[in-house]
Amino acid sequence: TMLDDILADLINDAVSTRKEASIEELELRDNVDDPSILRFLCDMRGEDLSSQVLRDDLMTMLIAGHETTAAMLTWALFEMSRGDPGLLREVKSEVRTVLGTKDRPDYEDIVAMKKLRYCLIEALRLYPEPPVLIRRARTEDILPAGGSSLKQGVKVLRGTDMFISTWN
Repeated sequence: TMLDDILADLINDAVSTRKEASIEELELRDNVDDPSILRFLCDMRGEDLSSQVLRDDLMTMLIAGHETTAAMLTWALFEMSRGDPGLLREVKSEVRTVLGTKDRPDYEDIVAMKKLRYCLIEALRLYPEPPVLIRRARTEDILPAGGSSLKQGVKVLRGTDMFISTWN
């Protein structure tokens, strides 16, 4: 596909210009020319540099970067449209007033649109994104008993996948 071709070109370019460094060195490096996460992943010393791994990481970031934003906007509009109709009118008015004839907001515009920001924050509180986090245990461990009726914690084996519902 076109996206695969674009990612392959980006990855090949980044790998061919790799400047390996430790995480500490990378954090101190001035990456003005290429501040991308791809540059960081390629330059990280000891990291697996297979094109498939890098492609999968980039694809995950591309999808996660737009899917979470789309979901937040969808939920915010859903809640504003089903609630008090005056709220949606106020938010639209605020956006029009702050932006005027501009096509895009800058940082100061975003700060000035308080009602819009509060609606987006509330949508994230009600419908957190992503709704489920998946983590794999890197080592064996015992989770604290917490609110369960167990007297002792729960044993988690190395390699266990844990699904954490952010909604709960």
